Amino acid sequence: MSEFWQAIIGSAVVSTIISNGFLWWHKKNDYKRDYYKKIIDKRMAAYENLAGVVARTGLRSMYSITNEVKEIYVCFESLSSLQRTNEDIMEALSEVHWYSPQIYQKLVELNGMIAGVLDREYKDKLQGKIWGDNDFRKIGVEEYCEFKKVLSEIKTLSIEDRMNLDKVEEFFGEQKEQI
Repeated sequence: MSEFWQAIIGSAVVSTIISNGFLWWHKKNDYKRDYYKKIIDKRMAAYENLAGVVARTGLRSMYSITNEVKEIYVCFESLSSLQRTNEDIMEALSEVHWYSPQIYQKLVELNGMIAGVLDREYKDKLQGKIWGDNDFRKIGVEEYCEFKKVLSEIKTLSIEDRMNLDKVEEFFGEQKEQI
């Protein structure tokens, strides 16, 4: 009879160890899935914010220069428009941890273009030359193609990134390489 009870107790112990092992493994995977879900949620929020910034920045209007109508981005309509766009892009840049390195580089490039115009305006202001809205619009015409190119690249990269949001480990790998 004691062999019978030993077999029952032994199988119960083995069953307990195996089920606890599976339970531990399952909890560990649940934690990882929950963690990845939070990362994906943060990235989605950052990309939604980025989409809003790109949409506002990408608005265009028409500008007439000596009877020739040119298209410009609305942010080049005035100093206040350009400053507002710069603030929007700076806010988007603060989400650096949630974007791919490629998106971040393009945002920095876009910010550099706007900051360059603002710097030129500021330097001219120090020398007594005050810029009017037409000065910003003329620069908007000059910068139109390059600005359009960078905005288009951001949109394309954003779509690619959002298609791969579930690849959290690859995302962290890219960020680690960037550092």
